[in-house]
Amino acid sequence: MDARGYFVWGLQLDHSALMEKTKLKIVEVNNTVPTCLGGNQESIHITQIDYIVEKQYAAEAAALLLPTETEEAIAKILIKEIEAGPACS
Repeated sequence: MDARGYFVWGLQLDHSALMEKTKLKIVEVNNTVPTCLGGNQESIHITQIDYIVEKQYAAEAAALLLPTETEEAIAKILIKEIEAGPACS
């Protein structure tokens, strides 16, 4: 979080659209991920967040982590809420 109370999306700047549609807002804070600025609405203010989870691992290592049983259960719930859209190329 910066001095004004904003969190940035880190390496991906496309989470703003998702956050607009969610009722419950949970962010994962990882101080080892670089701050990337310059996107449209690339941040979220602390007053808009319901829960904050703190993690400490290198961004490259994130792809190697296996999801926990709880994370799998959360994903199964969330996947039902994702609207189908055009396929990515």
